[in-house]
Amino acid sequence: MSKGLFITAIGTDIGKTYVTGLLVKRLRDAGINAGYYKAALSGAEEQPDGTWLPGDAAFVAKTANIPEKPENLVSYIYKEAVSPHLAALREGNPVEMEKIEADYKASLAKYDYVTMEGSGLYNPLSTSTSISSSLAFGGTQASTGTAVISSIIRLLSACMKLLPS
Repeated sequence: MSKGLFITAIGTDIGKTYVTGLLVKRLRDAGINAGYYKAALSGAEEQPDGTWLPGDAAFVAKTANIPEKPENLVSYIYKEAVSPHLAALREGNPVEMEKIEADYKASLAKYDYVTMEGSGLYNPLSTSTSISSSLAFGGTQASTGTAVISSIIRLLSACMKLLPS
């Protein structure tokens, strides 16, 4: 049975992707078949061929040597660098939780350990849902903010051991 970690924080651009990349790299370096998943990414980078590169997924895949295309690690990729629910509205591609659950379960089937990166604790995925309010993937549940905060503190402590001296 697969295991999972959920990485979140209270905002954007504060190091979730960096920490996630290090955690997945460490797991893979230890011989664990570890993967990465992100439900929605906004602020994707346009490529010369007109496709959109999900930068966070690209960083983690490169850092941790995940043998997948970055766009296969994210369910929804938006070009506008705003919260996913706004990007979804503006770009006409609404987030559907059924797709996220199916994609996450598919990731769990491929990897023994999946690290899922959130979009920020208070950044909603849709007008009615945020990942942090629906931590029910793969049997993982966090019913209170205390559980999430406690997990963050434990993860940060573990990550400090991974950083170069």
